[in-house]
Amino acid sequence: MPRISVEELVAEMRKEGFQWRYIGRQITFTAVVTTAGPALRVRIEGMDNGKAVLHPLRYENSAKVGQKVKVRGLLTDQCYGVWQVWCYEISVVNEPGAPAVGGGVEGTVVRPKQAKAKVEGCSISKPGEYAVAVGDLIELEYTYPIVPAAIPKKVAFKEFLITQQIVESSLRIRTLSVPGKAETGSVVFFLEAQMAGDATVTLKIDDAEYVFKFKVSDNKK
Repeated sequence: MPRISVEELVAEMRKEGFQWRYIGRQITFTAVVTTAGPALRVRIEGMDNGKAVLHPLRYENSAKVGQKVKVRGLLTDQCYGVWQVWCYEISVVNEPGAPAVGGGVEGTVVRPKQAKAKVEGCSISKPGEYAVAVGDLIELEYTYPIVPAAIPKKVAFKEFLITQQIVESSLRIRTLSVPGKAETGSVVFFLEAQMAGDATVTLKIDDAEYVFKFKVSDNKK
C-alpha cells in the first residue's frame, strides 16, 4: 500500500494544492484532539489547518479534548479542507505509559495479489477463497490500461451475494491514483469482515463477473 508522511503531504500540497492521488495513501501522524466522542476530530501536527475526522471509531475511546494522539490510518477523502481518515490504530502519547485507545490495531488490510482479468490487458485481485478475520478491511482492485476499449463503464458489487459476514465498507468503490503510472487506472472495491462465517462476494465490471469466497473467523489461525 502506498504511504505518505505528513512532511511529504505538506510539501506536495504547497506546490500543487490538493490532488486526488493522495487518497488511498497510508499515513501516520500525531494530532491534538479537538472534539471527543465517537466522531473523533483532531488537528494534525505539522500541517497548517490540518483538520481530520477519524473513522471507524465504533469502539469506545478514552481520548479527551486537548490530548495528543498518534494515529495510523488511510486517507480516504478530503471535504472542505477536512481529511477523512480510516483509522487502523490510535494511542494517547502525551501521558507516559498510556495504553492504546480502543485496544490498538483493530484489524488488517487484506489485498489479494493480481491476476489476469477477462478483458485483455486488464488485471484484477485474484478470484478465489480467502481466510480473513472479523474487523479486517478487504481491498479488491481492478487495473486497466487507459484506452477506450479497456476503461470500465460500469462497476458494482453484486449486492444480493453480500451477507452479514462481509459487508460493503463505508469507503465503497473508489478510483486509485498511483503517481508515475499515468498509463493505467485502477478501481478499488472496499469490503469489511463483520461477522464469523462464510460469505461470497461477486464483483461486476461491465459484463464480466468475478467471484470471491471468504471464510471469516473471530481470530486468524
